Amino acid sequence: MLVSPMVSGALLTMASIETIFFIDVFTAAIAIIALFVFLDVPVHAKALQKQTTSYFSDLQQGLIYIKNHDFIKQFFVFFAFFFVLVAPAAFLTPLLSH
Repeated sequence: MLVSPMVSGALLTMASIETIFFIDVFTAAIAIIALFVFLDVPVHAKALQKQTTSYFSDLQQGLIYIKNHDFIKQFFVFFAFFFVLVAPAAFLTPLLSH
């Protein structure tokens, strides 16, 4: 963690941004391959069982749960309102950079 900012600063002075992105993709691919080769995650027993509920019935049960619990309902309403207010600013901020 101490060396990586120094290396990235040195790379930015010596290479183009395309080369740096290629290095990033290449090292990420090495990490993903290493995870697939060396990490063996067993399948959970519940994942092997047949599902008893469909996607939509599970969604319906979740919405009923939210409707019946006041704190969770207020939580979801607050974040819905918050995201409606924040989304325009998030999308329009790049226009301010010019």
